[in-house]
Amino acid sequence: MTEPVAILMPGLAALTFVLLVAWWAVITGIMQIVVAIELRKAISGEWLLVLGGLVSIAFGGLLFWRPGAGLLTIVWIFGAYALFYGFLLLFAGFRLKALRPAV
Repeated sequence: MTEPVAILMPGLAALTFVLLVAWWAVITGIMQIVVAIELRKAISGEWLLVLGGLVSIAFGGLLFWRPGAGLLTIVWIFGAYALFYGFLLLFAGFRLKALRPAV
């Protein structure tokens, strides 16, 4: 009878989760930078998307650098990242909303 891997090897499951989040952050950051470059002629304030992409890449790099730092640390880092990134998206959204009459 096969048991779930997360129950038999919780350390491996936590490491897999951390690495999955790291890859997600890096890929998301790269895609945001590409989108910002593509939209630079259509919108102003694309630097917010670039900054958000760089923050995502830095977050992913930090997770790759210290994957065994502990899941509690990852939760704190993820929370700080989510707050900072959320504020960046709010500012970008307000800037885009200001462009609405022009579009």
